[in-house]
Amino acid sequence: MNIYVIGYMASGKSTLVHALEQQTGRPSIDTDEQIQQRSRKSCYELVKAFGEEIFRKMEHELLREICQQTNLLVATGGGLPCYANNMSLMNQTGVTVYLRWNVENLAIRAELSGIDKRPLMAGLRGEDLRSFISRHLADRIRYYEQARYIIDCDGMTDEQIAKQVMRDLL
Repeated sequence: MNIYVIGYMASGKSTLVHALEQQTGRPSIDTDEQIQQRSRKSCYELVKAFGEEIFRKMEHELLREICQQTNLLVATGGGLPCYANNMSLMNQTGVTVYLRWNVENLAIRAELSGIDKRPLMAGLRGEDLRSFISRHLADRIRYYEQARYIIDCDGMTDEQIAKQVMRDLL
Protein backbone atom coordinates (compact mmCIF):
# COMPACT_ATOMS: atom_id res chain seq x y z
CA MET A 1 0.00 0.00 0.00
CA ASN A 2 1.27 3.47 -0.89
CA ILE A 3 1.08 6.35 1.55
CA TYR A 4 0.31 9.69 -0.11
CA VAL A 5 1.01 12.78 1.99
CA ILE A 6 -1.09 15.77 0.97
CA GLY A 7 -1.55 19.28 2.29
CA TYR A 8 -1.01 22.94 1.64
CA MET A 9 2.34 24.50 0.73
CA ALA A 10 4.79 24.43 3.65
CA SER A 11 2.74 21.86 5.56
CA GLY A 12 5.73 19.50 5.80
CA LYS A 13 4.83 16.87 3.22
CA SER A 14 8.37 16.36 1.92
CA THR A 15 9.84 16.54 5.42
CA LEU A 16 7.47 13.84 6.66
CA VAL A 17 8.07 11.53 3.71
CA HIS A 18 11.85 11.82 4.06
CA ALA A 19 11.63 11.11 7.81
CA LEU A 20 9.43 8.07 7.18
CA GLU A 21 11.84 6.83 4.51
CA GLN A 22 14.74 7.11 6.99
CA GLN A 23 12.80 5.21 9.65
CA THR A 24 11.28 2.48 7.48
CA GLY A 25 13.60 2.06 4.52
CA ARG A 26 10.58 2.30 2.23
CA PRO A 27 11.24 4.13 -1.04
CA SER A 28 9.90 7.65 -1.38
CA ILE A 29 8.89 9.94 -4.21
CA ASP A 30 8.37 13.69 -4.09
CA THR A 31 6.18 14.56 -7.08
CA ASP A 32 7.55 18.10 -7.41
CA GLU A 33 11.13 16.77 -7.37
CA GLN A 34 10.27 14.08 -9.94
CA ILE A 35 8.73 16.60 -12.32
CA GLN A 36 11.72 18.89 -11.94
CA GLN A 37 14.18 16.05 -12.57
CA ARG A 38 12.33 14.86 -15.66
CA SER A 39 11.87 18.29 -17.20
CA ARG A 40 15.08 19.89 -15.92
CA LYS A 41 12.96 22.92 -15.02
CA SER A 42 11.48 24.07 -11.73
CA CYS A 43 7.73 23.74 -11.25
CA TYR A 44 7.55 27.53 -11.41
CA GLU A 45 9.38 27.58 -14.75
CA LEU A 46 7.09 24.89 -16.13
CA VAL A 47 3.94 26.77 -15.14
CA LYS A 48 5.35 30.00 -16.53
CA ALA A 49 6.42 28.43 -19.83
CA PHE A 50 3.48 26.10 -20.51
CA GLY A 51 0.68 27.20 -18.20
CA GLU A 52 -0.88 25.59 -15.16
CA GLU A 53 -3.08 23.22 -17.18
CA ILE A 54 -0.07 21.54 -18.81
CA PHE A 55 1.71 21.36 -15.46
CA ARG A 56 -1.34 19.71 -13.85
CA LYS A 57 -1.46 17.17 -16.69
CA MET A 58 2.19 16.36 -16.03
CA GLU A 59 1.41 15.85 -12.34
CA HIS A 60 -1.56 13.64 -13.21
CA GLU A 61 0.48 11.45 -15.56
CA LEU A 62 3.21 11.08 -12.94
CA LEU A 63 0.61 10.15 -10.33
CA ARG A 64 -0.82 7.49 -12.66
CA GLU A 65 2.67 5.97 -12.92
CA ILE A 66 3.14 6.08 -9.14
CA CYS A 67 -0.24 4.41 -8.60
CA GLN A 68 1.01 1.39 -10.56
CA GLN A 69 3.65 0.81 -7.88
CA THR A 70 3.28 -0.31 -4.28
CA ASN A 71 4.86 0.33 -0.90
CA LEU A 72 5.86 3.91 -1.75
CA LEU A 73 5.88 6.99 0.46
CA VAL A 74 4.71 9.88 -1.73
CA ALA A 75 4.93 13.62 -1.04
CA THR A 76 2.56 15.38 -3.40
CA GLY A 77 2.61 18.94 -4.63
CA GLY A 78 0.12 21.12 -2.74
CA GLY A 79 -2.23 21.40 -5.72
CA LEU A 80 -2.00 17.82 -7.00
CA PRO A 81 -5.00 16.50 -4.99
CA CYS A 82 -7.22 19.25 -6.42
CA TYR A 83 -7.11 18.28 -10.09
CA ALA A 84 -8.45 15.54 -12.34
CA ASN A 85 -9.42 12.47 -10.34
CA ASN A 86 -6.18 12.54 -8.34
CA MET A 87 -7.74 12.15 -4.88
CA SER A 88 -9.74 9.18 -6.09
CA LEU A 89 -6.63 7.57 -7.61
CA MET A 90 -4.67 8.01 -4.40
CA ASN A 91 -7.49 6.76 -2.18
CA GLN A 92 -7.90 3.68 -4.39
CA THR A 93 -4.20 2.75 -4.35
CA GLY A 94 -3.17 3.65 -0.83
CA VAL A 95 -3.77 5.78 2.22
CA THR A 96 -3.94 9.56 1.89
CA VAL A 97 -2.61 11.55 4.83
CA TYR A 98 -3.64 15.21 5.10
CA LEU A 99 -1.37 17.43 7.18
CA ARG A 100 -3.87 20.02 8.42
CA TRP A 101 -2.53 23.31 9.82
CA ASN A 102 -4.24 26.59 10.58
CA VAL A 103 -3.52 29.63 8.41
CA GLU A 104 -1.26 31.30 10.97
CA ASN A 105 1.00 28.26 11.29
CA LEU A 106 1.12 27.76 7.51
CA ALA A 107 2.23 31.37 7.11
CA ILE A 108 4.95 30.97 9.75
CA ARG A 109 6.16 27.71 8.18
CA ALA A 110 6.19 29.28 4.70
CA GLU A 111 8.20 32.25 5.95
CA LEU A 112 10.69 29.99 7.76
CA SER A 113 11.16 27.67 4.77
CA GLY A 114 11.92 30.46 2.30
CA ILE A 115 8.77 32.01 0.96
CA ASP A 116 10.37 33.34 -2.21
CA LYS A 117 11.03 29.80 -3.45
CA ARG A 118 7.26 29.30 -3.49
CA PRO A 119 6.10 31.11 -6.63
CA LEU A 120 2.49 31.58 -5.57
CA MET A 121 3.60 33.22 -2.32
CA ALA A 122 6.71 35.07 -3.49
CA GLY A 123 6.80 38.63 -2.24
CA LEU A 124 3.90 38.21 0.18
CA ARG A 125 4.44 39.03 3.83
CA GLY A 126 2.40 39.58 6.96
CA GLU A 127 -1.34 40.02 6.53
CA ASP A 128 -1.09 39.78 2.72
CA LEU A 129 0.43 36.32 3.08
CA ARG A 130 -2.16 35.19 5.62
CA SER A 131 -5.01 36.50 3.48
CA PHE A 132 -3.66 34.70 0.41
CA ILE A 133 -3.26 31.41 2.29
CA SER A 134 -6.76 31.71 3.76
CA ARG A 135 -8.39 32.25 0.35
CA HIS A 136 -6.29 29.65 -1.46
CA LEU A 137 -6.73 27.02 1.26
CA ALA A 138 -10.51 27.57 1.18
CA ASP A 139 -10.45 26.55 -2.51
CA ARG A 140 -8.45 23.39 -1.82
CA ILE A 141 -9.77 22.15 1.50
CA ARG A 142 -12.66 20.14 0.05
CA TYR A 143 -10.11 17.96 -1.74
CA TYR A 144 -7.72 17.68 1.19
CA GLU A 145 -10.51 16.58 3.50
CA GLN A 146 -11.19 13.55 1.30
CA ALA A 147 -8.04 12.07 2.82
CA ARG A 148 -8.44 8.79 4.68
CA TYR A 149 -6.25 10.00 7.54
CA ILE A 150 -6.14 13.59 8.79
CA ILE A 151 -3.58 14.90 11.26
CA ASP A 152 -4.27 18.17 13.06
CA CYS A 153 -0.70 19.38 13.14
CA ASP A 154 -1.04 22.66 15.05
CA GLY A 155 1.12 22.47 18.16
CA MET A 156 3.09 19.48 16.87
CA THR A 157 6.69 19.27 15.73
CA ASP A 158 7.65 17.52 12.50
CA GLU A 159 9.09 14.71 14.62
CA GLN A 160 5.81 14.26 16.53
CA ILE A 161 3.90 14.10 13.25
CA ALA A 162 6.26 11.41 11.94
CA LYS A 163 5.89 9.41 15.17
CA GLN A 164 2.10 9.58 14.90
CA VAL A 165 2.13 8.31 11.31
CA MET A 166 4.58 5.54 12.25
CA ARG A 167 2.36 4.50 15.17
CA ASP A 168 -0.94 4.65 13.28
CA LEU A 169 -0.09 3.61 9.74
CA LEU A 170 3.25 1.79 9.54
